[in-house]
Amino acid sequence: MGIVYLATHARLGRRVAIKILRHEYADNPLALRRFFDEARAVNKISHPNVLEVTDFVERPGQDNYYVMELLEGVNLAELVEAGGMLELPRTVPIMTQLAKALEAVHDAGIVHRDVKPYNVILINREGNQDFVKLVDFGIAQLSGEDGKLARDRSDTATVVGTRRYMSPEQTTGAAVDRRSDIYSFGAMLYELVTGRPPIVVSTDFRIFTETLRTVPPTRPRDCDNLPHDIPVALDELIMRCLAKAPGERPARMDVVADKLVAIADEEGWLVYELSAVPRASSSPVLPAPRVEPSPPPRSRRGRWIVAALLGTAVIGTSVVMLSRSASAPHRDPVAERHAQLEAELAVADQRVAAGRLVGAGNDEALDHLLKARAIDPDDPRVKQRLDQLARTFERLAQEARAAGSLAEAAAHLEAVLAIEPTNPSATAQLKEIEQQVLDQQRAKTP
Repeated sequence: MGIVYLATHARLGRRVAIKILRHEYADNPLALRRFFDEARAVNKISHPNVLEVTDFVERPGQDNYYVMELLEGVNLAELVEAGGMLELPRTVPIMTQLAKALEAVHDAGIVHRDVKPYNVILINREGNQDFVKLVDFGIAQLSGEDGKLARDRSDTATVVGTRRYMSPEQTTGAAVDRRSDIYSFGAMLYELVTGRPPIVVSTDFRIFTETLRTVPPTRPRDCDNLPHDIPVALDELIMRCLAKAPGERPARMDVVADKLVAIADEEGWLVYELSAVPRASSSPVLPAPRVEPSPPPRSRRGRWIVAALLGTAVIGTSVVMLSRSASAPHRDPVAERHAQLEAELAVADQRVAAGRLVGAGNDEALDHLLKARAIDPDDPRVKQRLDQLARTFERLAQEARAAGSLAEAAAHLEAVLAIEPTNPSATAQLKEIEQQVLDQQRAKTP
């Protein structure tokens, strides 16, 4: 919904990030509200571990933007993907900072609703290479002055978030509070200390159904192939955060943070103590964006020198220029891509002939056809094969639903959406199945 620019303040020389609402949303009241809700949410919070928003401006029908601090670092998910599991003496201090950041978020009357590794940025500050910054409040739930939700009913009933980390109540679209974020925090911590998520399944629908089950996940200490010994106290804390019933989880994030500090003290791990002054002392809370008349005065835009357009908003990503050595052998990239495409199509055809259409691994017909599409999305052979496969999955989904096998039907529909992400029929059917599962779950509840 937004594009992020890297910019420099013309007078102060300070580098910042500017997020601008895409022009196609400029006249959309709902898009405008969501866009500035994110800015308002961040601006209400006073904590060094939360992204700082310094200004935001509304221009009806024109540019709408807000200005953020520039974060040059790596998100937690990328760090783990690149280097593998973190050692516990590093994980616990990182998560302690996140717990304190979330407590500040909750004290401001906000539920983040998308706590996950990708939304935790690690930067170098005050000699700490793992200084945490919590970002992305795009689906945060805000409270009004009376403490009630500021969003409308239809919005709160919508399931938003990332399934892998969502609480059971968030999964069903029910009302959530700070304890939903505590569940997501627990799912993150579980994954960091074990190397696997609490729910290990292959599809979003399976995550959905497993999240609703009352059976708890395997205790962290009981997981296989652990590279370290997980303290009992840490194991117990994670399981409390992952309790299916909100009332069985810790009531507040400061309780979680204090427990993590106590565990670190017991184990002799160093927990970074914040010495930064909360920005509330220097950055006043802005109650509402300034509204400027249309057309906007051009002089205002002169305050910023736009240095680089970063496309879809990845700030701080390095771009490395590679030069080919004069002695390097000549390579024909077109021929290489053609060979890769032919290889993927050949394997895909073999998998189809063997009836191996889709599976938990990455070596089935659908996997190879999607790789072929990534190589050349316009190749007619790729399009034809994917279309045939999508129709096959639609037929299999219908047969599975008729037989009462909802999980199998959902898996086939998810395969359709992997090929055609905007397929309205598959999307609608998947929602119907999820509602059927919810109804069955409620019927079993006394």
